[in-house]
Amino acid sequence: MINKESIMDTVLPQKEKYYKTDDIIFLAKFNEMLLTADTEEVFDKLCLLISKYIKVDELQIYHFNLRNKTFRLKIYLGREENLERDFYLERKPLLAHALFHSQAVRPPGDNSTLYMFIKVNNVPIGFIQLKVDKTPGVTWDTVRLLESLVNFAGKTLEQNHPVAHLHSTCPGCRILDRASFEKKVNIERRRGKIFGMKHTILRYHLEHKEFEFFRDVIASCVRETDYISYDYHERLLLLLFPCSSPENIENIERRVTGHFKAFKIQYR
Repeated sequence: MINKESIMDTVLPQKEKYYKTDDIIFLAKFNEMLLTADTEEVFDKLCLLISKYIKVDELQIYHFNLRNKTFRLKIYLGREENLERDFYLERKPLLAHALFHSQAVRPPGDNSTLYMFIKVNNVPIGFIQLKVDKTPGVTWDTVRLLESLVNFAGKTLEQNHPVAHLHSTCPGCRILDRASFEKKVNIERRRGKIFGMKHTILRYHLEHKEFEFFRDVIASCVRETDYISYDYHERLLLLLFPCSSPENIENIERRVTGHFKAFKIQYR
């Protein structure tokens, strides 16, 4: 169990005999940024902070939906091959153990992997998994650092963001106005520049009556971490799929238009 010290006392490896001025300034700025950041920005900054202090070979941050026990990839660093973009908790029995604890967990017999849930008011909203392939792999310092940084970010979110705000009130998706949708697009563009991540945007011309009548049907064709917006002026339906590869765009389009055709929604 991690000692409840200040973040300045816990984020540096134990081998350090003193704090470097650059480290203290960096952490002070990180703390200041978190106080005004939204949830997506907190995830981004947490990823950058972890990669600064832990020499990871791979790092993934997932959104976690407690209601249906699903994980959806938000950010990743490192190899993209065999990357799991979404999965269910039931497929990962070891994660069920970590779900009820505030500590980082190492899989038995695996000295290179470490994972931990991000919690706000003891409610899990996110999940971090990292790999350190180089010897000596995951050390006690690594565990201590990850717990400190994740708990620090969680406490910041507790102070600034009620849990209800962190989860979608729309079953299966978030339907946004155009301005809010464009903000989400900008977040994904920023992640593309920082992390090299990709996203997909689909656009369909849809009449007002079609959108209003089939609103729930349209919402059901995307996942919790995807976004929908409808521009009434342009009669334009927009769908944003974060952390999605353009190579899979045909599969995504097939899934969306399959819903449209099944319910005879007129689009072009």
